[in-house]
Amino acid sequence: MLYDIAGYPPESTIRVLVGTRALPLRFNGEKVDLHDTIVASHLSVSDTFHVMWRTDSIEWKFWDEEAIEKIGEQIRYDFEFERYEVEVVCISGHDEPCSEEGNWEVTVIGYRDDEAEAV
Repeated sequence: MLYDIAGYPPESTIRVLVGTRALPLRFNGEKVDLHDTIVASHLSVSDTFHVMWRTDSIEWKFWDEEAIEKIGEQIRYDFEFERYEVEVVCISGHDEPCSEEGNWEVTVIGYRDDEAEAV
């Protein structure tokens, strides 16, 4: 499986479900920071939200373990970079074509306050 340099599959469509609100995104290979996108869209990071991901890239065939882990790592990185501690679990899409949505459940476990740790 090939991955673009940003870690995301090209030709992706993402829906972020926060509570009852949905944030649709579509991009083709550029880096997207999910945390910043959610905050810029005036959605708050709640305890649990869902990232629904699909791609029409011919390089991504099925949501196999490698593809599932790659997306999970990228979601985790985007939030941990902003000092959130998160748990990311793929709850649907296993072995389905990548052209069908996979569903990653993201649970915010806590927030790392580096300034408080330095004291």
